[in-house]
Amino acid sequence: APLSGYLFFSAVALLGQSGTATADDWGECKQGPTPSRVAACTRLIEKGPKNSKTIALAHVYRAGAYRNRGDNTRSIAEITRAMQLDSNLASLGLGLILIAKREYDLAIPALNEAVRKSPKSALAHNALGNAYNLKGDHDRAIEAYTAAIEADPQFAFGFRNRGAAYGAKREHDRAIADLDQAIAISPNFPDGYNSRGVAFESLGQIDRALSDLGKAIALEPTFSRPYNNRGNVYLRRRDY
Repeated sequence: APLSGYLFFSAVALLGQSGTATADDWGECKQGPTPSRVAACTRLIEKGPKNSKTIALAHVYRAGAYRNRGDNTRSIAEITRAMQLDSNLASLGLGLILIAKREYDLAIPALNEAVRKSPKSALAHNALGNAYNLKGDHDRAIEAYTAAIEADPQFAFGFRNRGAAYGAKREHDRAIADLDQAIAISPNFPDGYNSRGVAFESLGQIDRALSDLGKAIALEPTFSRPYNNRGNVYLRRRDY
């Protein structure tokens, strides 16, 4: 079974549960289980200055949370708001919107422009990698994800996404090494556990696969893909 790319479900609406923003919210907004990620980004947006470029970044991260679970309508709305707050996000925003619309050939030039304008932006490199990966060009995706990791060595999604690209190339040992690193950076990262579980399953390491998929489910019970992947593992070992 191939490693999943961006994995989807309808994001949970937490906009009315924001509470008070904390110093830890940036880490949770950037990478974490989707419901808590949305909530953390929301706290930052609601408590921050309305025209801040920093708040624009929180909108981008919240867009990513929605996008990762298939809520493209909300994702596009978040990106549009981010672009209104910070005109420097125009190329990145356009590329992300085109990815949401599955127009990958159009997204790639926009994201190349975003990388040219902001060569140290992990988000821009990661988005470019996503466009290549979703198009099926895994080698170029790996190059872009590597650049994202170099720009931000603590960016768990960079390692997770590069691991997914290695998995698509059936380089499962390299995939697991990256996914190990993603989980080390962000221990409550359901996407990392889900993808590593699939990698273990591809190597025939069934017990380890089931452990990781169970961890992904425990971290985010509404995340549908690890349930599907765990079902495939049970089928493989004829555990009906």
